[in-house]
Amino acid sequence: MKTIYRQILAITLVIVSVLYLCIIGVMIVELTTHRDSVEERVVRVRENADEQSKKIEEELTNVIINNNPNDLREVEQVANEFKDDILKDTDDAIKGMEDLLRHLVIEAIIAAAIGLVLTLVLVFILARRIVRPITQLISQIDEIGGGNLDKEIKVDAKNEIGKLAEKFNKMSSDLKNHVEKVKKMAADNERMFAEYSVTQEMRNDLLPNNSISTEHYQICAKLRSGHNDADIYNWIQIDDQHLALLVADSTGEGVLAMVQLMMTGAYIGVFSRMGYSPSRVIAETNNQLSNNNAVNSSISIIYAIIDLKSGQLTYVNAGSEPILMKHTGEDFAFLSGNEDLPVGQMENIPYRKNSIRLTQGDILVFYTHGIPESCDSKGNYYSREALAGTLDNVVKQYADCEHIAEALMNEVNEFTGDVEQVSEGTILAFRYMG
Repeated sequence: MKTIYRQILAITLVIVSVLYLCIIGVMIVELTTHRDSVEERVVRVRENADEQSKKIEEELTNVIINNNPNDLREVEQVANEFKDDILKDTDDAIKGMEDLLRHLVIEAIIAAAIGLVLTLVLVFILARRIVRPITQLISQIDEIGGGNLDKEIKVDAKNEIGKLAEKFNKMSSDLKNHVEKVKKMAADNERMFAEYSVTQEMRNDLLPNNSISTEHYQICAKLRSGHNDADIYNWIQIDDQHLALLVADSTGEGVLAMVQLMMTGAYIGVFSRMGYSPSRVIAETNNQLSNNNAVNSSISIIYAIIDLKSGQLTYVNAGSEPILMKHTGEDFAFLSGNEDLPVGQMENIPYRKNSIRLTQGDILVFYTHGIPESCDSKGNYYSREALAGTLDNVVKQYADCEHIAEALMNEVNEFTGDVEQVSEGTILAFRYMG
């Protein structure tokens, strides 16, 4: 636009300068013409004055020689005539000068008026030539703004307006491509959400009832939803003497990750009923998943087998959170033991077992990563330490697993408020009754 403004200013200055040069030229011509006329009049006055002066000299000479009063009157009469002629010629010269000045003023005014009109006409034509492309640009931009992204802006200009039109065409093309991508993504997301919802329902149908109570144990599980990193939990009555507990979460996204997580639960269920040890159950499951990992995701697992008669607890931690345990009369504490890699990444990984003996009344709490990683509106995480502290307070009010798991999940949900969580979160509370 600066170039356009400079062009308008330069052209206007050139037009005004040319017009005023023309006016000055006309005034010079008029002044020269009238000056010649005035000079002619002055020359005539001088000649007339010289002629009258000679005549007066002759008359005075005759008066002096003849000493005649009548001749003196004639001289006086000639002098008066001379005076009148001088006055008349002088008046004619002054009138000529006045006429010259009046003509010059009138011609200057006319020339200025003509110049002003011509300047306005030329500026109007120039401005119209500049404004027309801008008007065309605005009209076509409005059409694009109305949603017609197929519109191509066409402006007959090679200045900044033309360059601006080219940029708008590029922007419109980029916006069209972006809109198409967004529509495709929205359609894909809608399809994926529908598929994921179906698999979630399938997963939920495979999960056991959230609580069970027998003469040997109590179990209660709570699962909080999230839009990523799905969880599963399960308890498997291997035989009358052995019970298996499972809590797992996946780092993958989408339907395939959910399917892989359900396959994990199925593999563990099969290998558990085959009487395998916890280490072998997880190792065999890892080999199966690593050999058929289509989504390149990993699954973190806590898997334990409890001898209900002896209270012997044998478990494997494959990249999951440490178990929280409470002995009668003590606070909750984290079980320290071997922690191995999550499953699904590499075949033939050895998984190490950990063992501890339970006594009557002992409580175990299994949980997935989504619980300590629960986030509030300020970006603060709940943390493992807060989880242990909350459990210590909860067990002062409740003794059964159902109330313990429910109260703990309520505390976590109160911490997060309305913030949507990335990961699902699972809590499984177990109490050994002996």
